[in-house]
Amino acid sequence: MEKIPLSSRDYFIELKIIKANGLPRADLVGKSDPYCVITPLRHDESHVDDESQKSSVKKKTLDPVWNETFVFGTNSSIEEFSKLKIKVYDHDLIGSNDPLGEVYVSVTELENKDTVPIEVDLLPCGSSSKKNVGK
Repeated sequence: MEKIPLSSRDYFIELKIIKANGLPRADLVGKSDPYCVITPLRHDESHVDDESQKSSVKKKTLDPVWNETFVFGTNSSIEEFSKLKIKVYDHDLIGSNDPLGEVYVSVTELENKDTVPIEVDLLPCGSSSKKNVGK
């Protein structure tokens, strides 16, 4: 993650999603086709418009490796951001995609740091506890 002094509109957040381990099985063959949706949230938990991004789909795996980088703050100021919600889904060709879990990363935990390696556990989607890293 990039250094982010929250008082300036000239900075951005760079997030690299590396991998996941032991995701839930969602397909009939005992695997999943996981992908991530990363959404910046405001302090009132509403989505920051035009900032959600999606990773690639990794086929038939419970241990996907993405190594994908996402940049936030190019369409709006990161001063609006309270946290990043990372939600993992199983991609389905027929029907709706199944949620596998989600994690929340507090933007204030990242302030004034060049790189912040984070390892977190996914929460069940819709969990009443919406915090993983930071408050």
